[in-house]
Amino acid sequence: MNQKQEALLRLPLTNAEREWLTDRLETLSVKESYQLSAAIMRSGRLQELMGKSSEELQITVLRMKPDVAVEAINCLMTLHDYEVCHPAGSYEALGRFFLQYESGTPRDALPFIDLEQLGRRYEDLHPGLFIGGSYVIYPAKESEQPYTGHNLAELDDSDWSVRLKIASLKKPEGVWVRLPDYSMLNDDKADEMELALLDLKVDTIQECTLLDARCVLPEVKDLKNQYRDLADLIYDGNNLGFLLDEQGQGMPHFNEKFRAALAYEKCTRLDTALDIAQSLCCYDLVTEGGVEAYAKRALNAEKLTAEDIRMIPDCLDYKKYGESLLARQGYYFHADSGGYIRRNDQEFHDMQSQPAGIHNGPEMKFT
Repeated sequence: MNQKQEALLRLPLTNAEREWLTDRLETLSVKESYQLSAAIMRSGRLQELMGKSSEELQITVLRMKPDVAVEAINCLMTLHDYEVCHPAGSYEALGRFFLQYESGTPRDALPFIDLEQLGRRYEDLHPGLFIGGSYVIYPAKESEQPYTGHNLAELDDSDWSVRLKIASLKKPEGVWVRLPDYSMLNDDKADEMELALLDLKVDTIQECTLLDARCVLPEVKDLKNQYRDLADLIYDGNNLGFLLDEQGQGMPHFNEKFRAALAYEKCTRLDTALDIAQSLCCYDLVTEGGVEAYAKRALNAEKLTAEDIRMIPDCLDYKKYGESLLARQGYYFHADSGGYIRRNDQEFHDMQSQPAGIHNGPEMKFT
């Protein structure tokens, strides 16, 4: 009997907890590994998660006590509260980081600034920890603990768009990247991609190979084989992340409409999903909770007599009437989003996807 089987026999966790923790730990990005290290070193707990291989992490998860598993899940759910500053592996580098990205100090004053003292001052105002070549800032206040030990299925761990496992000649086992990467939106501050390339000891994406690719949209299948160029995949993964962040710039029921539209179009490709997300005006959606209101509006638009108005409303099953109207008007019910959707007559623009279904560009290396 091997070590893993022995651990299984005395398993204290639920299957859901074990699977969630194992997958989350195995797909930690380089940036998240910095954040997790800071969280562990700050609290002095969960030390068993530090520096483990994939096999060792699985065994560690199997041996966890339920209260430790709850703490681990909460820790992983709140990694985004830890800010990674890079390059900032010393007080001098931290002072330089502040001047480059956060300060409006005139350039002619820079030669006269004590960078080490500035870095120490930055630490005083933003307590954190040096990890490798980075400085990780602790959350300003205690992070919320979303996991109670009983609500794992309700937790939202979808603040990403695409996860990529990329490798280099110097690190063939690869590292994970969690998109979107916000460097372009944050004055080129190092984010997921730059930290991954640093860990892989390469300068450009062109020196990397793709080992695995996953999309937050369950409809998008076989993502790894949809792109010939890794840069195109990263570009589209970032765009999907930004679109999901913006929620259609405040569009009501954006998530329900997007998911329903993906199902309506039988979408399995990332580039097509991007086109759909940017063309949601081409779809009409009635949410499941809006069916009765839809039926009432339809009824009020008819030429009812005064007697109808007195008699009909109290005797009408608005929900069933609405469902019947929607079916006759070409709507389809999407169970996952709980909405009714149809295409309207507005023009759909294919911006990202191409008829051939694959991006053009140089051949990308796969393993």
